[in-house]
Amino acid sequence: MRFKTTIISLIVLLVFGGAIYWYEFRGAPERKKAKTQAERVFSGDFLTVNSIAIEKSDGRVRVFRKSPEEWEIVEPLHTEADNGAVKSLVNRLQGLEFRRVVDENPADLEKYGLSHPEIRVEFSGGANADTIELGNRGPIGSTLYLKKKSSPRVFLVDSSLKSLVNKGLLDLRERRIISVERNQVEGIDLVYPDRELQLELKDLKWKITKPAAFPADESEINQILTELINLKADRFIAEKLEDPAPYGFNRPRLLVTLALKDKKTAAFRIGANAEGGVYANRVGGDPVYLLDSQVLDKLTRNVNDFRDKTVINIERDALTALEFARPGTATVRMEKRTEDLWRVSYPFSLDVDRFTLGNLFNEIRRATARDFVTDHPENLKRYGLDSPRLKVSFFGPNNKQINSLVIGKESSSEETFAKTDAPTIYKIESARVNVILNKLQDVLAGKTMPPPMFPAPKPGPAAKP
Repeated sequence: MRFKTTIISLIVLLVFGGAIYWYEFRGAPERKKAKTQAERVFSGDFLTVNSIAIEKSDGRVRVFRKSPEEWEIVEPLHTEADNGAVKSLVNRLQGLEFRRVVDENPADLEKYGLSHPEIRVEFSGGANADTIELGNRGPIGSTLYLKKKSSPRVFLVDSSLKSLVNKGLLDLRERRIISVERNQVEGIDLVYPDRELQLELKDLKWKITKPAAFPADESEINQILTELINLKADRFIAEKLEDPAPYGFNRPRLLVTLALKDKKTAAFRIGANAEGGVYANRVGGDPVYLLDSQVLDKLTRNVNDFRDKTVINIERDALTALEFARPGTATVRMEKRTEDLWRVSYPFSLDVDRFTLGNLFNEIRRATARDFVTDHPENLKRYGLDSPRLKVSFFGPNNKQINSLVIGKESSSEETFAKTDAPTIYKIESARVNVILNKLQDVLAGKTMPPPMFPAPKPGPAAKP
């Protein structure tokens, strides 16, 4: 009998525990969802919104869904909509929650500011349509009164809703000058009155093709591409371009053309100054925009702005030997023995660990160009490069010289002339040269360098690991 009673008690306990578990844990998400739905102004079946109209004392604007991800303005004119701004509005309306119902069946809407509401928002989706009206501020901070056309009830909602829906044509209109995504762009052409710069993306890398072929600085190109894609109009001056001359479009100060995938292009031009900005216009289209007056300054570039600032672009693993030549001392030659060990082979023998050499090599690679002096030097003596302060030679397999870094005289207290095996002469930081020399001394571990009693040795065979 006791055993039977125990079994029955255990079964009751398991059933009771299971009910608690189901209610507290498994049922919690459903209850939370139901609670959220109950606190929303609109029911859960109002999930699709195809049209929104905002009506205020200064006018009315209506947007319509073109596709699942695209919207267009259809009132007061037909034009592109800012998809991001409209999506934000739709999402907020779909999830709009109220704090409480303040009046189930109000006899007088005047006291709530709802007899002549400041803002009305009409929207429809599928077979559903409704209108919300915004009234006065509520009795507690950061609230306002709201009413649906389909219901007599007056809600109290967060006052931030007002700033969200208080939109006009300019707020919901597409103000980007060129509506393209970054991954569509394969080329940039910038035409100024006195020069043209052409940039091309090939094999996932940018390069300069005009006025000459140069490696490109990816960060600089990404920066101007971001500025171009995000460029927005401050105002719309004219919906139709009747005559380009008054706006300076017949002689643009900048013509921008983006080469896109599938051989498409997007282009705009910046014309004359205007009160409060500069005129702009999409090539072959409307309208006429007004841009911020600083836009042209931000978009004005020279070819050197886009050039790769890297002076030495060599991976350390590709090297088998290094030579450092300085006036008044013997040339120092270092050779690779193993992956982790290098050795000074001339003018004395000294093991160099990978870490110490790595510090020196990294400082050399950090010697980036602060300016490009010339690509066609006629006289190296002018830059102190005929008798350099330091020459670093880089050798690869079979003791083949890959490149060299030659340091000349200072052009100022902060900059020093430098060049590689290529003809281009750069200006690099003088402080960087001093750091390289200090790191070289660290590698030599305090060894006193002998004078060059005889010419530097000719490169021998590549060191074997």
